[in-house]
Amino acid sequence: MNCILFRGNSYQAKKGYFKGTHRIVSPEETWEKIAPLTSQIGVSRVANVTGLDRIGIPVTAVIRPEALTLSTSSGKGLDLCTSLVSGLMESLELHCAEEADLSYLHLPYHELSKRVKTIPIDRLPLRKNSLFRPDWPERWTIGWDLFNQEEVAVPLLSVIHNYKIVRQEPSELHSFEMTSNGLASGNHFLEALAAGIYELIERDAITCHMFAFETVKAALPRV
Repeated sequence: MNCILFRGNSYQAKKGYFKGTHRIVSPEETWEKIAPLTSQIGVSRVANVTGLDRIGIPVTAVIRPEALTLSTSSGKGLDLCTSLVSGLMESLELHCAEEADLSYLHLPYHELSKRVKTIPIDRLPLRKNSLFRPDWPERWTIGWDLFNQEEVAVPLLSVIHNYKIVRQEPSELHSFEMTSNGLASGNHFLEALAAGIYELIERDAITCHMFAFETVKAALPRV
């Protein structure tokens, strides 16, 4: 069994569920673990909205009225339980990203790069029409490079999902995108890690497809 190294620790897990999705445990077991957390993360209602269309795929809506970002998370699955787990796990992801209290460095990129490994400027997740400048201070937190097994500084806004923090430094909102790209959860660290990487691959493929379409101005056969 292969393992993943993360900050000096070795992680490995064995799949135990294969119906429609590969997981460590069944959706029923996952639901038993996470259902008691609903009040803790501010969930006020979980609704079965499958009947709102004619397709019939089980769909649920999980509502967090006081969420700092998205207040509604949608779940889907082969059956109702899988759909419930899908929706609640997404709510858990967002709650964690909203409430994350991470240490950070408030430094210009040029000074930061002298202290720690950084992402090349041309690969930073900048907003369209970004006002980013290497000599302006931004907030950075420390991530982990899985390939090179070393720490790397990343924009704090790429990790958290809380617009309240932007009020402290409004200019930063004009530098980096704050999105849920790569935000994922799971029954195990590796399950969450795999889900996050899959999402990035999916969204990258769609984005590349859209750029290609804009270039040739014609429908492309596949992503």
